[in-house]
Amino acid sequence: MPPGALEEILTSDTSDKFVGPMPVDAFLNDFLPTSFCAMPRVEECDFKPTCDDGSQDNEESREAVMLDFLMKGFAPFFGNLRACRTNGSYDKRWRVYRQKVRPAIAVYEVDVPLDVDTDISKMETWIEVTADEEDDPFEDPPDDLSGEDLCDHLDDRPFEREDESGTLTRGRALAHAIAQLGSQYRNFAFSVLIFGKYARLVRWDRAGAAVTRRFDWTTAPELLARFFWRFANASREERGADETVSRAELNEEDAAAVRRGLTLPSDEELFAYLLHDDSPPPPLPTENEHGLSTDPIPTSRIYYGPRLNLMPWELTGSSTRTFVLWDLVGQKKVFMKDTWRRDSRSAEKEGDIYRILKSHDVSHLAPMECSGDVLSSHGMRTRTQDYSKPYLGLRLSGYVHYRIVFGVVGISLHDFSAPHQLFSALADALEAHRDAYTKAKILHRDISAGNIILSPTGEGLLIDWDHCLNMNNPASLKTQVGFTGTWEFASARLLKSPRTETHVLEDDLESFLHVATWTSVRRIPGGLKRRKIERYLDEIFRERRQTGDLETGGITKEMYMATREGYLPNDWLEGSPLRTLLGNIADTFGIRYRHEPTDGDRHAERVLFPFKDRHPEVYKQIYACVYDKAMVALGTHDWMIARMRELSHALTDNGESTRTVVIHCDDSRRQESNKASVSEPRETGPSYPTKRNLPYPAKSFMDSGASDQWASIASSPAPSSPSSIDEHPLPNEGSYGTQSDTGEHPNHSDDSRASSSDLHQTPPPRVAHAKALPYNNHTPVRYKLDGHTAFNSKTSNEDEELIGKLLLMEAEKVLCGPISATKFIDDFLPVPDSAEERASAPPRYGQTFDRTKTKERDMYAPIMTYIDGLLGEKTDLKTQKTADKTDPNRLVHGRGVKPDLAIYKGANTKTDFELMESWFEVKSTEAEDPFVSDFGSEPEPEPDSESGSGSGSDSDSDSGFVKKRFLKDTVLGKNSLIQLLRYAIGHLGAGFRCFSFSILFAGRYARLIRWDRAGAVVSEQIDYTDEGGHDLLSRFIWRLSRASPKQRGIDTTVDSAGSFLSDSEIEDIRQQLSLPPGTKLFRYLVHNDGDMKHSSSVLRAPPENLYIYYGPSFPTTPQSLHGRCGRTVPVVSAQSKQLVLLKESWRVISRNIYPEAETYHRLHEVGVPHIPRVEASGDIRYDDGEEQSTDSQNYAGASGDMKEMSSHVHYRLVLDVVGREITNFEFAQDMVAAVANVLEAHMTAYQKAGILHRDISVNNMIWNPSTGKGNLIDWDTSCDVNRGGIPKRRQGRTFVSAKLLLDPEAFQGLEDDLESFLHALTWVSVRYVDGGIDGKQRGKWLYDVFDQREVKDGRVVGGTGKKSNLRSRGNWLPVGWLAQSPLAALLIDLANVLGVRYRTAPTEWDHVADTLLRLYEPEIAALTTTKQYENDQEQIRTHTWMIQTIQAALAKEGWEMAVRMKELDLISSNFSPTHKQKKAQKKRFQQSDMQRANSKSFEESASSQSIHSMKRRVDDDDDEDEKEAPRKAKRHKKSKKTKTVVHRRAATN
Repeated sequence: MPPGALEEILTSDTSDKFVGPMPVDAFLNDFLPTSFCAMPRVEECDFKPTCDDGSQDNEESREAVMLDFLMKGFAPFFGNLRACRTNGSYDKRWRVYRQKVRPAIAVYEVDVPLDVDTDISKMETWIEVTADEEDDPFEDPPDDLSGEDLCDHLDDRPFEREDESGTLTRGRALAHAIAQLGSQYRNFAFSVLIFGKYARLVRWDRAGAAVTRRFDWTTAPELLARFFWRFANASREERGADETVSRAELNEEDAAAVRRGLTLPSDEELFAYLLHDDSPPPPLPTENEHGLSTDPIPTSRIYYGPRLNLMPWELTGSSTRTFVLWDLVGQKKVFMKDTWRRDSRSAEKEGDIYRILKSHDVSHLAPMECSGDVLSSHGMRTRTQDYSKPYLGLRLSGYVHYRIVFGVVGISLHDFSAPHQLFSALADALEAHRDAYTKAKILHRDISAGNIILSPTGEGLLIDWDHCLNMNNPASLKTQVGFTGTWEFASARLLKSPRTETHVLEDDLESFLHVATWTSVRRIPGGLKRRKIERYLDEIFRERRQTGDLETGGITKEMYMATREGYLPNDWLEGSPLRTLLGNIADTFGIRYRHEPTDGDRHAERVLFPFKDRHPEVYKQIYACVYDKAMVALGTHDWMIARMRELSHALTDNGESTRTVVIHCDDSRRQESNKASVSEPRETGPSYPTKRNLPYPAKSFMDSGASDQWASIASSPAPSSPSSIDEHPLPNEGSYGTQSDTGEHPNHSDDSRASSSDLHQTPPPRVAHAKALPYNNHTPVRYKLDGHTAFNSKTSNEDEELIGKLLLMEAEKVLCGPISATKFIDDFLPVPDSAEERASAPPRYGQTFDRTKTKERDMYAPIMTYIDGLLGEKTDLKTQKTADKTDPNRLVHGRGVKPDLAIYKGANTKTDFELMESWFEVKSTEAEDPFVSDFGSEPEPEPDSESGSGSGSDSDSDSGFVKKRFLKDTVLGKNSLIQLLRYAIGHLGAGFRCFSFSILFAGRYARLIRWDRAGAVVSEQIDYTDEGGHDLLSRFIWRLSRASPKQRGIDTTVDSAGSFLSDSEIEDIRQQLSLPPGTKLFRYLVHNDGDMKHSSSVLRAPPENLYIYYGPSFPTTPQSLHGRCGRTVPVVSAQSKQLVLLKESWRVISRNIYPEAETYHRLHEVGVPHIPRVEASGDIRYDDGEEQSTDSQNYAGASGDMKEMSSHVHYRLVLDVVGREITNFEFAQDMVAAVANVLEAHMTAYQKAGILHRDISVNNMIWNPSTGKGNLIDWDTSCDVNRGGIPKRRQGRTFVSAKLLLDPEAFQGLEDDLESFLHALTWVSVRYVDGGIDGKQRGKWLYDVFDQREVKDGRVVGGTGKKSNLRSRGNWLPVGWLAQSPLAALLIDLANVLGVRYRTAPTEWDHVADTLLRLYEPEIAALTTTKQYENDQEQIRTHTWMIQTIQAALAKEGWEMAVRMKELDLISSNFSPTHKQKKAQKKRFQQSDMQRANSKSFEESASSQSIHSMKRRVDDDDDEDEKEAPRKAKRHKKSKKTKTVVHRRAATN
């Protein structure tokens, strides 16, 4: 797990769970009673030197002094407790997320024996100590605030600090609290947080934590002394201990019986677990037939067993733990579930639910022995929630300690002995669900693989009814809306809308299908490798998406079930009855996600009804009949029970009687959190699963001798349906289709955590409500939008993770090296012509370099001195520290960037990439070097198939040898590389630069790096503390300081306009460009190549073809390191004095790609309308005539494997049109008319010139001010379709067709461009026209449909949202948006036709039915789904239908309601902005408005549109009342990485 990841997980889970700041006196009086013992006197002394004395060398030494003083100074107040310094040792037995934890000081009872200093399971309290006051995890509001004023203050400045130091401290404290509460029998706990001279007291329980206001313990030590004294004199129960669990006091005979019954060692310590049964009062004593009195059933019971060995990994919530215990009275094993139930009238006790079920004779239930709340005078109920309202303005949920005991210890469903047993158990569980639903009116609502177990006799039992819906209880019915369950097994419908959909019977039945599929694929051998199984499970079941302020999923589930393909993995048990029947069941549930029958389908059903006896097969396959039968079946249980029984019998009849299970997956990574199971842990052990105590046998199925038995089943035909199935007929019987697109399922990283309750429980946790990130606002920039992705605004944490993956993928392709440092210097920085004597280099830095002590920031000053000494006095270059401030003018992937050090000309006090000559990144250790130090090819063992990490390709060498990678596959290395790539992008994109140099310092080593638009070249490691390395580094710095501008990477064809124009001329140009006074202007040179013909070589232009233009710098930064990296800016021609648009890019040198100017020339030759004309174009050259081209591709083989890298040349193009964005409209009708013009240009280019544009986007459609028409620009990625083959899609995602996003290797055709027109038109319309729904809803919809993407198998894929919406007719737009308007009707009409690309093709029976209809009812035949499919397929092959549809819509009335909003109300970013971020965001929007207004002089119609308004998120937490929702929304203060995101990344590494 990367540094800080654990703290980030924990703080994200407990946000808004810290209540405070409470006054210290109130805290002590409420939570710790006054002691009757007289407290010792607090000695008067000055404590400040303890914290503030600067004589100590570093923070560690200051902390050591503080620890010693705390233990000695407060020792008199510990009473019968003793304090131990524990910051030097970890507790090896108890961990949090597999990470070791250690507080600074632990406090134990004096008489408790300790094997080691750190034993979390025996701690009474603990103290966390840091020497820095900035490590305070909280920020107190002013003392004089209260009520609404206090809440308003917390809205803008939350109590929980958001900076790194505060988050880390809070996270460490959370880890200690979780470990203490989880490893002990404890209801709550206390702790002390000390940071410098300040301290806070904290009380932790399962509702959250109460925190005091911080106080200066150096001037008021009596506060700490009072806490320690009261705590030491409090009873164990008052300190939080659970007194209902104690060491067992048994005689030898009973103790031996317990150990024998539980199979425990003879010396195992035993504990007594007391449970108060809350069953109805027992009957009065009666007399039996012998006249003897019969005693009533006791209300309290005691069970015996060992100490707990598993702990929950969460602070708040149910925190379930499970125990296998021994009942001495009944002489049998029992299973106890210890949990914290929600304290709410709507949440019924699980024991009460079992009693109701039993009273209605529900079958297949675990027999309940007893249940009840844990009776305690202090800890039965949490208390933090009682203080949440006055301090937070929010109401937190409270919890009550609860236990329930069952009379059976079951087996995990995953441990079935044979496949037929699995499906028999599922049928039993379905019967239990049916009885509960039909007899008791109870819906389970949490069907999962963890909640179905096997009894010792093999019976399936349905357990965990604590989240059920009792339809007889009105309070319970209020919880029916929203998803509560286990993510992996929830229905696609609930996952898509987890807060708004009502949980119904069909959702639970669908969950049974997912359980059957999940368990079968994971545990039954089917010929798939472990990695493919993990990818399949990730794609279908673990899919999670951050949409708006909510986490959603289910899109892939829905898509595969609806389209009848992909739900089951390819090549898994082909032809087996198991695959066939699972496929048929999935096909039935797929009806839920397919469109309702059309009028034509209903007509066809009525017309063919008289012929159903003559053609029964045809009639049954009519879509309306199929749909109706399936919908009726989904409302009952019997058909599914019959299917499961049928499958169980089929597997039994084929002779399968022994266990045929193989473990493909690393179950230890995927344990279910907060789950209880009536199943028995295999063995005791540490608090997390390890290879030693895995809950399943490590032996594979192929070694068990059972493969032949399964082979007979896999090859057998599907069974015939028994008579019972005929009563519940299902559609589409027969072989189930397999995936047809990719052939294998991509790999998602782990998104769950290990179980605290049961090692058998493998599914990840249920989710009561998801916390996610809002829609990313595509903030427009001046002149022309620079993309519509998260790269142009602040990014969410999920986008941040995805962007990091993309950067690492890019690095694999374009980073070359290592090459020797000598070759690097000689190749890229030749000796200057006028080489003066090199200055005497300073002493080598690092002669006293201590790799274990030196921190990164401690290295800045010595390195700066060292570099300045190497630069010498004969240069104006100076090194500056830039690590503290980001460049305010450059965002890279939505983030400010700031390398640690940089070289500038002269003094510079801020980070400015435009002025930066070179930059350095400093890391304190060699481990943070992202490149392999001993790079080379050597044999490495192939990862073990059972214990591998799950990453990598399935195409690894079978020989067991792999080539070493140049890039490290470590968290530290990856994080460093992402930083380097971002800095390089910022430096190359700022100003005018062709390439740049940088140095990476990692510990005592350095690397030289040269970046350009083809990639980067990296040198070998240089030990700059060594004589040879020192000489190499000094040679590089000296040559760099004496190099010419061309050699340093500066584009010499751009210069300041002040050197060529007078002040008055510059002011005239500013006015012509509508620029603010003082805006700096530049002179751009374009070497016009004229009307050249296509050539693979760089074309030369005569000197007389030099064109000059004046304008500002480019307003945008390309967000990629390599590639075209295009950008545009309006300029004024020095020759014609006219406004023109200058475009700059790095074009690929290839015979298959035309220069853009030549494409324009060909288009004008054939008369393509609505495109601009080229004024000048050409490759850019330096003053000496050498072209500005890339060099990195020349080193593509340096890593040992020849990379496929393109050569790029700098290119400029000048167009005669400076238009405005297509988004800048007032009336939607005008915008649609402009799109029609663009579509006409696209059609003419395709039909007459054979050129396909291939980059249709909002960026590339502009208004031409001279004609008032829409223009299509940016033809640099177009291709000639007549040259034999269309290249693959190049880039983009927002407007790219779903087909190309789903399969990046697919070739792009006309249909894809036409679909892009629909996406662009829809995106603009929904974004800028409110249509009667608020911006939050529209933003969420836009994000779901257009911005979704992920990395799979090293490829960026997406498009599932587009495909899902397009597939169903009439389901394209947000619900309720602009109803009854011609704009909405137009978009739906276009989507209905283009959606045919993603609909299921008509079956053979559909064509037969269509033939019959044409014979009997030809008019109705034209209305059927089959005919519609054929017509739509024919239409999308041409432009005509789309142009005619748009023209018809423009002629309709009603366009007046489709007007562009004056203020954009969408959620403006993918993160929850803080107060400071909101102000900065508003300023950016206002600047964008100003820039947009300044460009109005280029346009004929001006109507400045402001986009600065913002809308705060609303987090509809289940814990709050509706009236508190606005307050909760304002309080949601920061972007959160959910557990799954961070844990997934951690597990991957």
